[in-house]
Amino acid sequence: MNFLIDFLKNNESYLDMISNLKSNNVPIYCNGLIKESLFHLVYSIFNDLPNKNLVLLVENDNRANELCDELKNLVGDKVVVYPNFEIRFHNINSLETNLENIRIEIMNRLISKEKFIIITTAGALSKKISTPNFFKSHYIYINENSEVNLKELTENLIKMHYDRVDFVEAKGQFSIRGSIFDIFPVNFKNPIRIELFGDDVDSIRVFDINSQRSVEKLQKVEIIPAKEMVLSKADVENILNGLNKDIEKLQKLKLFGKDIEKATEKFYQIYNDLKENYHISNMDLISPYIRKGSYSTLLDYLDQDSIVCTEDILKIYDRNLEIENLFHENVLFSIENAEILDSHKDILIPFENILRRIKEFSVINFTQLLKRTKIINPKSIVNLKTIESEIFNRKFDMLFQSLKYKLQRGYKIVIFAGSFEKANNLKEILFAENINSNIFQGLEFELKSSILGISTLNLESGFEYPIQKVLFLTHKEIYGTVKKTSKKVKRKVKIPY
Repeated sequence: MNFLIDFLKNNESYLDMISNLKSNNVPIYCNGLIKESLFHLVYSIFNDLPNKNLVLLVENDNRANELCDELKNLVGDKVVVYPNFEIRFHNINSLETNLENIRIEIMNRLISKEKFIIITTAGALSKKISTPNFFKSHYIYINENSEVNLKELTENLIKMHYDRVDFVEAKGQFSIRGSIFDIFPVNFKNPIRIELFGDDVDSIRVFDINSQRSVEKLQKVEIIPAKEMVLSKADVENILNGLNKDIEKLQKLKLFGKDIEKATEKFYQIYNDLKENYHISNMDLISPYIRKGSYSTLLDYLDQDSIVCTEDILKIYDRNLEIENLFHENVLFSIENAEILDSHKDILIPFENILRRIKEFSVINFTQLLKRTKIINPKSIVNLKTIESEIFNRKFDMLFQSLKYKLQRGYKIVIFAGSFEKANNLKEILFAENINSNIFQGLEFELKSSILGISTLNLESGFEYPIQKVLFLTHKEIYGTVKKTSKKVKRKVKIPY
């Protein structure tokens, strides 16, 4: 018995939603949910439809990380955030390489047909990445006892954006020292050492980057590209032509007080680096010149039966429109100041294009209030009402009174203590007030209206399903440190660069 979701099996609205998903009667509008309970419904859907990927589109990165933290307590590494990172117009390696590595790892997991939950934002989806088939075509497989042509391998790795160094220290690097070939693939937590005997692979081992000692022997290794955008020969030629045209256009401009010569020199250097090496340090600078059909968004990596959930699509749409407008204003200002080229105004995939792609999947739009919008027209509407749990802040008399009242009315209650020690303390306090409770670990527990459950799991915020008479309460809501307010805080708009 999974206490978190089994009670939904008796909820007609929830069962209708699952039935509509299975019969492809979509899009679905699901209203009535407070934000604290969204992770719970996403978890329930993923649990009931485990053979489908589930993408959850939210308003910003903070919300994505918040939901991911809640879901990790339940599904572990079966939930990830596909992150956004700022666009930069300097030809240096991004300071956010770790974020790109996370994005590449998610691309690889989808190519491998893993089923998991991806939480992301419109901004993260707007970055151009390689098409799935082209990205996978660059995978390198090395087996023990196979032959390796080091010259050919080196050329391929450079095209895959790996940097050749003297000693491997970070992901995306490789080195060759005599018969030892070291590489740190972006899909590994530790670097790989391949020892050669002539052209034959003698051994493949994972090694510790600090001690240089082997920690695991492998039979084979899969090396994936170190950047999310890999270029073909045709792509490079198209980019070079586009760069050349924009540089010539820049040279003809007469901008008072602007250093045209310096800007021209910068982009000619990028032109030459790309022509020689098939890649540059900052791929954002050449992204606008990549032909349509040669790039994708992460949505193209999903199976067509995947589920895309949105947390208030109207809010996401308005927010993204605001960000896109600010971004384009800044880009135009930079173009006028000869800092970037004319084509850089097309660096991102427009949200309208992303929205069209989203509509090709099974879509569920979650809102607290039912909002009519033409952005996504629903085929079915379901109501799953949840409300906030009470905040007691050490007012134990109120807590005891509330728990007794709800238990008498047939409520099923679980308190998330966060640890066994905290759970045991709560059990003793409740016992002194004649409130029976059972401590349990994990998800296997049968909810009963007569006995309160105390879970050792952690939950950030509680919530209640009033119609089902189910209450989830947290340790924080009992002891304090939780503040819930309806007061609106002025948001800072984060633009992509």
